[in-house]
Amino acid sequence: MLEKLSKKIDYQFLKNKIIPKLTLLFKDQNIDVRKDALKALYSIVNLVDSQTLSLVILPGLESARKMDSDPMINAIINKMYNMMT
Repeated sequence: MLEKLSKKIDYQFLKNKIIPKLTLLFKDQNIDVRKDALKALYSIVNLVDSQTLSLVILPGLESARKMDSDPMINAIINKMYNMMT
């Protein structure tokens, strides 16, 4: 759903408002919230410029990876890393 919405909103809004809020959710205590935030980001990561990837998303993914070792979270993070390379 976020992917469809991202096509209808301004890229700067996506970059400056939505992506930072998603990365903040990576630190939420509820594991389901973290999973959903990662899934949402995964659906739009291909739209993001390289500077935002390196300055915002990669540090957010690193913090999510360090939070716990949930297999689903690790799988989503690995998919995103592979998508970025």
